Amino acid sequence: MPLLKRKALQKTPEPEHLKDSDEVFVCETTGELFSNYDDFFMRTMLLSSTVWSCVMTGRTNLTYVDALESEKSAKRTLKTFPVALKGPILLIASRTKRTAIHDLSSDVHGYAKDVFFKGETVYTKTGDPEVVRKAKIVRVVISDPAGEPVPSRLIYHVESEDGESPANYSVRGEAIMRERNCLSREKCKLFLKQHVELGANQMLCVKKTSLEQFVTSKGCTDDKVFYGQKPDFKVSKKLQSQDKARAGVAKPAKKSKKADQQQAKVKGKENKKQPTIEKYLQQSADDSVKVKPATKAPEKRKTSLEERAEKRELAKKRMKLEKTLLVSQVALALKEYSSVKEDLQLTDQRVMPPARAVRTLIGEQHFPDFLFILEFLNTFGDVLSIETKFPDGVSVEQLERALLQRETDGPLCDILQILLSALFEAWKNAIASEESNIELGAKRLIRWCSGQLSMNITDLPLDWTTVSELLRLHLTAHNHSTSFGDASYKLNRDHPHILRALTTHTVFQLATEDVMQIICALIHNLLTTEEILGQVEAMGEARIKIKNNRLEQRRVAHRKSSLMQTAHDSFKKELASKVGQLADKELEDYQKQMEQSLKNSLAELENEASAKMIELREEAAEFKPNQVYLGSDRAFRNYWQFQSLPGLFVEHDTKFAGRCMEQVTKHIPGLAQCDAKTRKKFITDSIFKCAGNSAGLIDIDADGKLRCEDDVYEQLLHRGSALLAQTKTNPFSLATANGTAKDEGGRLETANAVSSSAGTCPSNRELLMCTGDEISCPVHPSNHPGTASWSYYATAHELDALIGSLNPRGRREKPLRETLQLYRDLIVAQMERCPIAKLSVQENEPHSALPDTNQSNEMLETMFREYLVDLEVRITAGCLGELKVNDVEKWRNAILNRSYDAQITGQLEWGLQRLQNDKYAFIKKKNQESSSEESEEEDADLFQSSLDGPENGLPEATNANGSMQEGSLRATVRSLASALLQVAQSVDPKFFRHPFGPKGVCKDRNTIAFWQSYGQKKFLRWEVLLMQANSFSQLFLHYHILYDAIRWSRSIERAVCMVCRLKGDASVTLLCDECNRACHMYCLKPKLKQIPAGDWFCMQCRPEDHAPKHNAGTRKRAQINDYVASDDSEDDVDKKDDAEEEDDESNVSEAEMSSEDSSSSSSEEDAESMEDEEETESLKPKIVLNKKASGKKVTPTVNAKQAARKRAQNQEPQRRTLPKRSRQSDSRQEEPPSQKRRSSNSANRPSAGRRSLRLSGRN
Repeated sequence: MPLLKRKALQKTPEPEHLKDSDEVFVCETTGELFSNYDDFFMRTMLLSSTVWSCVMTGRTNLTYVDALESEKSAKRTLKTFPVALKGPILLIASRTKRTAIHDLSSDVHGYAKDVFFKGETVYTKTGDPEVVRKAKIVRVVISDPAGEPVPSRLIYHVESEDGESPANYSVRGEAIMRERNCLSREKCKLFLKQHVELGANQMLCVKKTSLEQFVTSKGCTDDKVFYGQKPDFKVSKKLQSQDKARAGVAKPAKKSKKADQQQAKVKGKENKKQPTIEKYLQQSADDSVKVKPATKAPEKRKTSLEERAEKRELAKKRMKLEKTLLVSQVALALKEYSSVKEDLQLTDQRVMPPARAVRTLIGEQHFPDFLFILEFLNTFGDVLSIETKFPDGVSVEQLERALLQRETDGPLCDILQILLSALFEAWKNAIASEESNIELGAKRLIRWCSGQLSMNITDLPLDWTTVSELLRLHLTAHNHSTSFGDASYKLNRDHPHILRALTTHTVFQLATEDVMQIICALIHNLLTTEEILGQVEAMGEARIKIKNNRLEQRRVAHRKSSLMQTAHDSFKKELASKVGQLADKELEDYQKQMEQSLKNSLAELENEASAKMIELREEAAEFKPNQVYLGSDRAFRNYWQFQSLPGLFVEHDTKFAGRCMEQVTKHIPGLAQCDAKTRKKFITDSIFKCAGNSAGLIDIDADGKLRCEDDVYEQLLHRGSALLAQTKTNPFSLATANGTAKDEGGRLETANAVSSSAGTCPSNRELLMCTGDEISCPVHPSNHPGTASWSYYATAHELDALIGSLNPRGRREKPLRETLQLYRDLIVAQMERCPIAKLSVQENEPHSALPDTNQSNEMLETMFREYLVDLEVRITAGCLGELKVNDVEKWRNAILNRSYDAQITGQLEWGLQRLQNDKYAFIKKKNQESSSEESEEEDADLFQSSLDGPENGLPEATNANGSMQEGSLRATVRSLASALLQVAQSVDPKFFRHPFGPKGVCKDRNTIAFWQSYGQKKFLRWEVLLMQANSFSQLFLHYHILYDAIRWSRSIERAVCMVCRLKGDASVTLLCDECNRACHMYCLKPKLKQIPAGDWFCMQCRPEDHAPKHNAGTRKRAQINDYVASDDSEDDVDKKDDAEEEDDESNVSEAEMSSEDSSSSSSEEDAESMEDEEETESLKPKIVLNKKASGKKVTPTVNAKQAARKRAQNQEPQRRTLPKRSRQSDSRQEEPPSQKRRSSNSANRPSAGRRSLRLSGRN
């Protein structure tokens, strides 16, 4: 509780008779209530005044809040005070005679810091090399000789608490240390304040309750604390004066004091006059010597020799005394230079080996993003299913090719497809699992695609023709302020020109920097998905397990060597003990027995260690090492190890390094070359070298005590090392120490090989230390570059030199050194595959020229025109519709000749305008059946929603008109969009399937009509979006959606008999005028001998007013109805065939595409030969009907279907060579044999659309 004038605060009682509606003033600090504002104000001012003191620490001039914080801090500090020290500390305090708390705490701390007590937990240093172990003192023994002080005579028997062997051992006091800040002077003072009080004569005494609680009850006695030594502490001057006053000598003492002062003044005056007299006498003596030199010369010579001898003796004594007194400075120096400190403050740094600068084709400014992309693709390849595009992973060459050449159907397209498909699949899984953490932009894009494109985002065709549009939709959906913090939103905010360029161009036409920004944004979006986050957590756990495994391997190896050394030592001791006790022959036999026993013991240790190591290595083989960040060095350079790019990489980013140090660290070359064993000797010799030659750094007072500053040991070490380096036989010189130190693994530390010649002191710039000058400082440069510089190490020799140059006392370099030593073998194994030629590209090396990316639109335009004409030809030839123009050939030639001739009167109509046209009256009729008013409102909302897509929210610059070239591009896209609209409107609505028609099997005519009407609404939305297209990528997206929505199974090119499922002769085949299904005249019951006049309908499409004839063939017609019902599943079969064809196309290389035309003739010959073999199959309809009549179902074989399709194709007239898409869609026999095998393997995958990568088919 804070004190005010040594009294606690008296809180004001709560006012009485308070009501719930009364207004009061609350003091939040004390929780008091005041009904009067003046009282509240006075209390607030009192608490804010610095008149309070802390009851525990005694600090004054504090506010009430500060006093409370001080009290809490003191309580937290007292909780860390060791329990085993409370009793001894209070017992020591009870033997002191002090009146001030600081004097009392100094006496107690001065004794307790050198002595350790029973039950105390300490750290011991044992073994060679020294190993720090945690142990508990169980017994303390006093050894001889008795003349030495108590701390040096104590032997501590301890019990280890770290589980290592031996469990019990003995150490002396100099090998024991407490935990840091365990018993500091301030903590001791704070503890004593709580347990002492003023006693008689103003002397501080320990409270009786405290003595009973911590001393008496714990059995703490003088023998256990002072170990037989009588405590002798100084007495306060105040107590001494009181004792003298009682003896009656207080006043004379004052007089004597004044007399002493007067005598001192007189002596001072005499001393001031004495040099003048001595000078006069010396001058007279010199004159007498000049007068009589012959008589005084022998006496003077004798006197000078005696003086010299005396001076030498005095110098020796002084040097011996200084060395004795410098022991404390040596101890301080050893403690200081064995502790971990800030790297830039260390004076024993070594020169680090130079790293190779990274010079790649991608450029230094793009190298970090390049590494980020490469590492992500290879690390999370299993999640991304990257093996479908890159079976061996993404290499440096492939990524450079993707980013620099930007081929339309190359690695860049594959990478974008992988990232987008993985991102869309993650969104799909998140929606399926009803997760609420999906991004708002993702929800917006999914909802827009489902509503406007009438397809799920995972079902959209994704290939090199549409990847730019899907990428634009993704970025546009995240271009809202609600997506703040999202990577795609930041990309749109910081680089708005990227989204503006994707509106009219493809991603392959963007600059390398823009492409890398897009890929990085997609990766950052993927890093927020659940699947990637789960793998990141698994990798972190695996990294911890790998580290523990390798540490255990090192412990096993160290334990093995330690046990073997112990066995050898025990063998030697046992053998030495028998010398002299046994005869020579007996001793020889005993030695042989001991050697055999030793050999067996070593073999057993070797087997146990080998078995353990094999077990650990097998366990480590199960984990995939993915250590990325290794640490940083003195210059704040970061060290990285990448899984995808072998080597040890160094990143130096000086942007946030700060300013130079005010005091530059001086380097001690000799100390830098010392290992752990010679460091102690070097420091001791260097400081002792200053004895007698300290240059005024130290002095001895009249009492024989050393008089110097506390931190003089650092200056003494600098001076002593310089003096030591000047000696001819310096064992710590650079020449003798260079290359002689070994690390723990036994490898030579070759760090000094990169330094300058032996004997020279490297500069701070060479040591990568702060120079104090911002211009030349390698750590804190003022003219730092905008991006980080990268370098790398590629050989095991460079890695060993780096490990040897790292300081084990640096806060950053110590963990880095340990990590490099732990993973050295893994890093070296990876360095063997380091692509040095790719990382260190020379300026004069030839490189492949970058392609002209402006040709992308021309290529897309040419391909789209061919696809468009092919689509129109297939629709017309299949009787699925008819283009409403005067001359179809003229229209086709105009498209192929990079032009457009609409051949229509008026303007094209689409969307709401076409909906209101009379020639689509059947849609209005179905709407009027429900409600005309509601239908009109629904149509208005329908087409208004198409304007609320992802584009609604773009900046004005996105939709702004560009240059003249962009204007002509928009005109071309507009004309081709109009041509595609003409082709789409030429298709009869009854030949559309989902999303523009019925989905699945529909037998009810009302249901079919409803779904056709509903599909036409979606088709009208498609028209609106098509006419808003600004790029070829958007055109291709709409083209693929239209292509997949046509029911190609109803094309007469694919027509097969509903009964026998074969094509046969076209002259005896009837087509249904409603659904285009076919049936042979001879398959009908009864058979037809001539083609009937008028329209002919199948059993499913026959009008209701048609009266069927009842005859003996009723059962057969029912059988035909079964075939008609089974034919409804053709759509699903057609989808499956399309999926197979698409998978085949995605696996065919460009070479196969170019050679397809040349192999068409051979395919036709194979089809003719197979047709002869299938002649006998033409009789199958009768057999099928007979079997069907008997109740058994027989399905035509796949070979029969293929043969029928081939015969139908051979009967078609020869027409121009079509694009690959249509050829593979028309028939299956044109596929190469290898492609057939691939299609059979992928038959179970869902439909993906032609030349598209369906996301729903990813595994």
